[in-house]
Amino acid sequence: MGFGQLTPSGIEKQFKLGKWLRKRYSEWLPEVYSAEDVYVRSSDYDRTIMSAQANLAGLYPLVGPRDWNMEPGKHIQLVPIHTVPKSMDNLLLMSESCPLYSQELDKVVNDFEVQKFYAQFSSALKYMEKNSNLEMGKKTVIKSTTLLYDALLVESQFNYILPKWTKSIFPEPLLTIAKENEELATHTNTLKRLKTGPLLNEVVTHMYEKKNGTLSPNRMLWVYSAHDTTMVNLLNAFELYEHLLVPYAAVLMIELRLNTTGNYVVTISYRNTSNREPYLLHVPGCDSVACELDIFIDVLRPLISVDWDVECKSDVENHILTFFNIITIIVIILVSCVIAGKILSLFKKKSGYQTF
Repeated sequence: MGFGQLTPSGIEKQFKLGKWLRKRYSEWLPEVYSAEDVYVRSSDYDRTIMSAQANLAGLYPLVGPRDWNMEPGKHIQLVPIHTVPKSMDNLLLMSESCPLYSQELDKVVNDFEVQKFYAQFSSALKYMEKNSNLEMGKKTVIKSTTLLYDALLVESQFNYILPKWTKSIFPEPLLTIAKENEELATHTNTLKRLKTGPLLNEVVTHMYEKKNGTLSPNRMLWVYSAHDTTMVNLLNAFELYEHLLVPYAAVLMIELRLNTTGNYVVTISYRNTSNREPYLLHVPGCDSVACELDIFIDVLRPLISVDWDVECKSDVENHILTFFNIITIIVIILVSCVIAGKILSLFKKKSGYQTF
């Protein structure tokens, strides 16, 4: 299929996940697609767009017959998938340029404790650099080790014979390093806000408008087809990352519900295997797994980025202006009073699982 493409195995997993979602929402989501019900967004990668396509084929099965000249019962449902160029994506892949984020990430990479972590693997990193031809310097080690781990993981899953030299570094210590790499993207509060803020803002805006009856169109479901890093970033933003990598075809469900007492609550479920029901997560700061929307908002308030472009450039521009002896700089950012977002966790199996 070529580098970075979706495999037949990946297509099958996403199709089955879509069928599972159809079963989960069968009494709530109409079987016939309508733009008034669903909106789908993907990052601009072949594999994520194709993953969405395969998933939606399971979520919206064949119906018919219709007006098309097709065999009865074989009418396919086409669901539009929206995306933006990689250079403009500040929602899912977060690949749009953000000067402040780059500045903050450089600080993290050069932090003493972070460098201390990688220093303990200095011999292994030199060995990897020699055998893989990937640079393992201070500025390149994160990208290179992640790339190497991903490549070896995929090859091992497809029963390729790995080079003999990899036996001493795969899966360990490369797996431990890869897990740490994932966390660094949202290592500080500033990085968390810049990396997850826009997506959280979009999610909570939908919830708030839904509650107030102002959502237009009044959709029922948003689907985001993204990356393992997208989910880890969200997980770590809420300090729930347990250094467990996200598997293929994992799904995080953030559901706004109306309970029996007439209150709006949010439940968050994470499905990282087809062998059991999803994990129902307890958001830190909430009284229960069914978190009242207003409390949910308060808990997540510091993470929301309402004007991401302004935040990304503010401190960098302020630094430049200060150099020219500007004495006082006042930046006023109007922040919405309603803030919340997505939470995810890769929790290990827990007792007392509750089904919603």
